[in-house]
Amino acid sequence: MIERLYQSETYYPECFESDSAVTAIEYRICKLSDGTWWDFTALAFQAAPADPSGALTEDDNGLWIDSTGWAIPDANAAYKVLFEITNPAETFFSSGPKIIINDAEPVSSILKFDWTGFTGEAARSLLNALRFLRNKWSVAAGTLTITKEDDATSAWTSTVTGDATANPIVSSDPT
Repeated sequence: MIERLYQSETYYPECFESDSAVTAIEYRICKLSDGTWWDFTALAFQAAPADPSGALTEDDNGLWIDSTGWAIPDANAAYKVLFEITNPAETFFSSGPKIIINDAEPVSSILKFDWTGFTGEAARSLLNALRFLRNKWSVAAGTLTITKEDDATSAWTSTVTGDATANPIVSSDPT
């Protein structure tokens, strides 16, 4: 199983165990890029952590969960969760999910992205639609011209119709 999260989120590990003999479940988190483990006291990844496990608590239905969660420390990383399950007879490990972390939520990434490097966009793309709101535009001789991010190169044009009785707006140059 793979869970995809974002830098701003908290991971709440959970493990379902229907065996009533289970007395404890703890979880461990391995950073796949370097094989280090999360230290729950130092709050950092280490090769040999002093405190490598976080405890889960059981609800009435056999679901074990860490309600505090794990604040995700590194963007663009992948982690593997292991569950350490203890019952009176033994302690064993069970594989948990692989967690993939992206650096920002997709919406944030799109909204904060600098458009100046884009080329080859479609005429009716979202980028061209938004250029009218943010970039320089002008109206001359019945033609509306929307510029690219350099405020000089034409991104697209449109024929406009004027009204002699209206107050004309002939340009916009946002700063």
